[in-house]
Parts: sequence; structure tokens; C-alpha cells
Amino acid sequence: METVVFVGRNLEPDDVGTVYFQDVESYREGVRYGKNSQDEWAKFQTGSENEIGHIFNYEQALAELMRCSLNRKSRKLD
Repeated sequence: METVVFVGRNLEPDDVGTVYFQDVESYREGVRYGKNSQDEWAKFQTGSENEIGHIFNYEQALAELMRCSLNRKSRKLD
């Protein structure tokens, strides 16, 4: 699991339904999509906005982790 930052939709002229995410470390360092020189590091990920079910908001991810933890505990009690 890794933390990513949503940076926008359809950032390139021919994009349709494309979403962009960036690694949190480079985002915290101030690196931004399309605004920095090529020598700066960053990891950007793109994909269809219809296929991002594996990406969670922080609160949803936390709720999912809690659900898994409670399921594990209840199985140990059985």
C-alpha cells in the first residue's frame, strides 16, 4: 500500500477520462505535474477514471483496515 495524491483529470490535451496521481514524497517536496524541470524526481500514475476502484480515500482505507482487523479478531475468538 502506498500513499498517492490526486493531481487532476485530463491534464493532457487529448485526455478523456484520465486521472493523475503522484507519489506523496515528491508532492511534499513541491514537485508538480507539468511545472518542474525534467531533472526533478516524481512518480506519476495515470489511469481511466472508470478503473480506480483500488484507490481509496484515507478515511475509506482506514475503515477497510479496521473491518479486516475486527474480522481477524472475531475469527480468533471462535
